[in-house]
Amino acid sequence: MQCWWNRHAPGTPTPLVCLSSGTAVTCSVWPIVRRVAIRNLGIMGKETAGELTTLYGANSDPEIRKEIVNALFIQHNAQALVDLARKETNPQMKREIVGKLSVMHSKEATDYLMEILNK
Repeated sequence: MQCWWNRHAPGTPTPLVCLSSGTAVTCSVWPIVRRVAIRNLGIMGKETAGELTTLYGANSDPEIRKEIVNALFIQHNAQALVDLARKETNPQMKREIVGKLSVMHSKEATDYLMEILNK
């Protein structure tokens, strides 16, 4: 099937139009593109931490949030992860963040883990 991107309003599912039949199909590419873009922000280094934490706050999708946590982990950005963990209300996401912090060898991560243990 040959398809082409059709312009659409922001926030709506991206339609593809099949050239052979002319019918529109919903595209599942955007979630993959988002995850790859987030991963690439992580690889770019700590200067992208602000964008990643902003995206984390603006996004409720758990898969996207996990990808942001992974991106910050790739950066070895313990401080940003600690900040997210302190604000996180979802126990599963908090567990995910604390899991990443538990294998990081940084003062910020250790201090936060000790804070949790002393509660």
